[in-house]
Amino acid sequence: MSDKIGWTIYLFSLPAIPGLCMLIIWFCEALDRRDAKRKAAESPPA
Repeated sequence: MSDKIGWTIYLFSLPAIPGLCMLIIWFCEALDRRDAKRKAAESPPA
């Protein structure tokens, strides 16, 4: 019985893995953009 539940969780988690990777990448990019904006605001353009 518990074996069946384990397989169900495994099958449902497979499609979620790429989505999770995309979410992490998007989050990192958002942080990078925020840092870049802050740096641009701190140093006035020459």
